[in-house]
Amino acid sequence: MKIPFLDLITPHLELEEELVEVFRDCLRKASFVGGPQVQAFEQEFAQFCETKYCVAVNSGTDALFFSLIALGIGPGDEVITVPNTFYRNSRSHFPIWRYSGLCRY
Repeated sequence: MKIPFLDLITPHLELEEELVEVFRDCLRKASFVGGPQVQAFEQEFAQFCETKYCVAVNSGTDALFFSLIALGIGPGDEVITVPNTFYRNSRSHFPIWRYSGLCRY
């Protein structure tokens, strides 16, 4: 029996029509960035997380970058990260900060 490493098809099958409809709506309105879908997502996700605000960003890299800024981490601060991640996650969003390398374990 072959078990797939990561099945990205099966979990989305029951949502396919809804996802295609929303995507088609975004295409027709050219609302790729911002717009009512993003505002609705931010509000609904904030409620789900039981917090007042949610800000949607374009990537996990930006999410990490803005999280560091929100925590007050900035120029001169040292950032240490784990070795078992994509290397760009460790380097690309820290261009203005001191980078000491990967944490060894």
